[in-house]
Amino acid sequence: MADSGAYRVNEPKVVSETLDGETIAIDLESGSYFSMNPAASVVWNLILAGYPSAAFAGVVAAHFDVAAEDAASDIATFVETLVRDRLVIAAEPTAAAETPPAGVEARLPYASPSVERFDDMQELLLADPIHDVTLAGWPHLPPS
Repeated sequence: MADSGAYRVNEPKVVSETLDGETIAIDLESGSYFSMNPAASVVWNLILAGYPSAAFAGVVAAHFDVAAEDAASDIATFVETLVRDRLVIAAEPTAAAETPPAGVEARLPYASPSVERFDDMQELLLADPIHDVTLAGWPHLPPS
């Protein structure tokens, strides 16, 4: 597929949830989990909704105290990280991508979109909770 300027979350391999402006995504194949800051969460949710990448900077600028032009390179770097970690893949924009969401009244302080990767819980996230446990039950894994 040619680069359409849009992405989609690499589901069902990747699941996510956004709470209080922070997004957590889990790669169910690798057991890694990812934490995204508020600006990254805005971009992530635009990807979930099927918006083209051309809309990302404008929407981030509407939510945060930053000019769209200044946010654009930060967003491009962030999206490259998501692609490299195979959390998102290239896709066609959906019909929902025609009208980006409106801005908010009070713009928040801006920090570049960022994502942190954590591998410290891979063993638990990849464990089979039915078969890979001791008699004590979940989450007690047998010794490796």
